[in-house]
Amino acid sequence: MGLSPRCHVLTEAFSSPNCRNECSYDSQHRIAHCRETELHQIPIHDGCAEALVLDLSFNDITSLPNNSFYYYNSVQHLDISANAITDVQPGTFMGLDHVVSIYLSQNHIAVLPETIFYSVKDTIEQIHLYRNIYLQSVKDLF
Repeated sequence: MGLSPRCHVLTEAFSSPNCRNECSYDSQHRIAHCRETELHQIPIHDGCAEALVLDLSFNDITSLPNNSFYYYNSVQHLDISANAITDVQPGTFMGLDHVVSIYLSQNHIAVLPETIFYSVKDTIEQIHLYRNIYLQSVKDLF
């Protein structure tokens, strides 16, 4: 009985996805294309640490733990829209030292931790939160 083309065999218990294996990386433009790859969590940075653009949209990510992007410190544009995110931890965006845009739209976010964007307040220009269940005032997020 053969495996379906969408089936992934895990070689280690509780292994985390690896950016090099799960995404295509354009080294010339420094773009990590992880769109529609059926990810359930943020991939470890191996192979994509120098990315300026990290596209994780249209996946099955449900949670953004503390330090999710800590080693992606070159990222300027982060797209995690159109996932199933319900849980965002206070230190999620720590390490994104150069980020100017974050796309969190089309998720299931009802609450964001107070000061969630404090670590990116000096560089951030755009935050997209539309099409969420979001109920909190934006002024409390910095």
